[in-house]
Amino acid sequence: MLALRFASCRLFFVACFLSALTACTGSSLDTVPGPTQTPAAQTALYAYSPDGPGALLAYPASARGRTPPTSILAGPKTTFVGGKANLFGGGISIAADGTTYVFDAMRARVLTFAAGSRGDVAPSHVERLPPNDNVRLKAPQYAGFALDGLGNFWTVDRSNGNIDRFRIGGDGDVMPGLTFKPSVLAWTKFVPGVASTVASDEAGNIYCICQPDDLILQLYCITQYDVTHGDPKLVRSFYGILGNLDTQIPSTVLHVDPHTKKVYVGIWTPAAVVEYPSDAPSGPAPRPNVIGGTLTTLDSVPAAITTDARGRVFVAQRSAVAVFSAGASGNVRPARVLSDPQHLRFLGQAYGDLLQIR
Repeated sequence: MLALRFASCRLFFVACFLSALTACTGSSLDTVPGPTQTPAAQTALYAYSPDGPGALLAYPASARGRTPPTSILAGPKTTFVGGKANLFGGGISIAADGTTYVFDAMRARVLTFAAGSRGDVAPSHVERLPPNDNVRLKAPQYAGFALDGLGNFWTVDRSNGNIDRFRIGGDGDVMPGLTFKPSVLAWTKFVPGVASTVASDEAGNIYCICQPDDLILQLYCITQYDVTHGDPKLVRSFYGILGNLDTQIPSTVLHVDPHTKKVYVGIWTPAAVVEYPSDAPSGPAPRPNVIGGTLTTLDSVPAAITTDARGRVFVAQRSAVAVFSAGASGNVRPARVLSDPQHLRFLGQAYGDLLQIR
């Protein structure tokens, strides 16, 4: 049902970016040329590949061209479910000690794997969230996977648009420790909202994309909460209005850079990455920085977005990850492209927190 609330945004973005996207020529992610070399890297790029059999893959963060993964976590024992049965990828989080969490949004589960897990191994813990779709898993039950640094994770209950908090790393059936309805700033006052996804800046703040309960108000907001003391404390909310070509914010792909606190949103049609500044105050959204156009190689739904310590932007799509330099803007070529048609599969409607630099 939430998907219908956001469907009207697609027409808007066609009008917003169409002329820019058709002005230049480019190629798809799978055909971008690049030297087949893998420079040494101190950090790894983790990618959860939701299509095909389902796999958690690790690559050198500096890889370019066709690159095989350095490790693969996949197989029946992992209980990963991919392909057509997995409409949404969910999320991943790699802790500082290497503990790995995989969020299966479709089946409402969080899987915990010990540090260094690879191959076909079973999770050490399986946390089962309350099922909520009542349609036999024909739609994703939750959206977004945001860890807060206090041992909790936050996600959106897609049945009502509320945000739930759970303890991370549990076992068996679990219930949320807190549920709340997000707020949306509608011009001069805050009104109850419906969230579509959540993200974290790893410093005790969570962010959600939401719109008012009253759909007559065609506002889409990014609202930030401070959760360092447990209960959410409203920090700010900035909004766009349907028809305002510079400030519309509908999406289910959301990332906040933990270093710069810039906010990144993945746009559906036409495909683009929209960046908002870290200091955007409450009120009308500032003019964003947009990475979009045929030269970017972004030609379908961005499945996931992440950033590294240097501000480079990683965008997963189809069977590759395009990497844009810090400050990249407009219809620009990626600095490099990591491709792996054999393992990377972002071919369907898979959105979520499916990338992480660690």
